[in-house]
Amino acid sequence: ADRKRKEAEEAQLKRRVAQLIEEIGGLMQRREYEVAEQLFSEIQSIDPENTQVKTWQAEIASARELQRQQAEEARIRAEVDQKASQIL
Repeated sequence: ADRKRKEAEEAQLKRRVAQLIEEIGGLMQRREYEVAEQLFSEIQSIDPENTQVKTWQAEIASARELQRQQAEEARIRAEVDQKASQIL
């Protein structure tokens, strides 16, 4: 009876991880990173070695770095444009 209960609990946890992965996959496609990150901890509490979460974390870090670089480039362009207009 104990073994069956434990197997049922494990199956339920696996279904929950699969459900979360599907939900997070949609969030990642829509670039809703903050919401996705909030769900990572639930997967990691069930499956600490989950490779999909690690992949998504790297993807989010890359997207944020790209966003930071683009913001910096925009700031520099605006600064250059402002100085150029002062000269002309």
